[in-house]
Amino acid sequence: MDGALAATTVRETLPHQAVSASLQEYLTLVKIRITVMVMFTAWCGAYVATNPATESVLSWRLTLAIFGIGLVAAGTAAANQIMERHSDAKMKRTSQRPLVTGAIPLVHAVAATVLMIVAGTCVTVISANLQTALLTLGTALVYILLYTPLKKVTPLCTAIGAIPGAMPILLGWVAIRGRVDWQAALLFAILFFWQFPHFHAISLLYADDYRRGDIRMLPVVEPDGISTRRRIVAYSFVLLSVTLIPTLSHMTGNTFGIIAMILGAALIAQSFRLGMHPDQQIAATKRQARRMLVATVLYLPVLMIALVLDHAM
Repeated sequence: MDGALAATTVRETLPHQAVSASLQEYLTLVKIRITVMVMFTAWCGAYVATNPATESVLSWRLTLAIFGIGLVAAGTAAANQIMERHSDAKMKRTSQRPLVTGAIPLVHAVAATVLMIVAGTCVTVISANLQTALLTLGTALVYILLYTPLKKVTPLCTAIGAIPGAMPILLGWVAIRGRVDWQAALLFAILFFWQFPHFHAISLLYADDYRRGDIRMLPVVEPDGISTRRRIVAYSFVLLSVTLIPTLSHMTGNTFGIIAMILGAALIAQSFRLGMHPDQQIAATKRQARRMLVATVLYLPVLMIALVLDHAM
């Protein structure tokens, strides 16, 4: 009796575990954390574009538009893993991705990628406007056709990749306004310059991995890491300057300006800590690079929340 009950429990549990494991693999394929951040920054852009007294950012149309943008982002992330699966197999931090391990067959990944990009574009057309849909699709194409292959060619891939990386907040704005205003361009600039300290910190931290995968990030091309650390310091200063423009131009209030100044100063301080270590102090450099990475990861959502709260006041 007990044996039969145990066997039944196993039969009921295993399919559930298989579904859960499969779902986890697909969430990894679409880089779910990055996709969620894309949707969040797009929503922030939409919120800032609204008049809180007369417009709602909780309407079903905007919710669908943000979902459509997220679908395209998910498909783009999957396409990136399809194209980089051989490089991923050579790098420790990506060696367990589902296309490397075979947990997701290549043909399934390709089908899911096409479905997500097409469906996301269609949803955005229907729920927002044609401008948002075209910009969203264009963002995906730049990421897939330019940024991803250039990673094998030149460190300039970081600058190219920063363009689609900064687009979500602008897409949210256009979903509401139907056009690119100067305020949207300024929000785009903030996300654009944020990516340089962020990705250069990643490239320092995982330089050995990138070298194994033949990814031409700056520390791979210039192994001493000096120019990478200098760029992190320089772009941290640029980022602080750009984040103060919304307040100085009266696009935002003082609340956003004060928080942007505090966050920017903290980022600059960490960039100097990273820049202080000479070449031979590899362990210290990696430790500070990890702290810089954590600082940039925390910086963006806090800044976006400050932007939303300032607009709501």
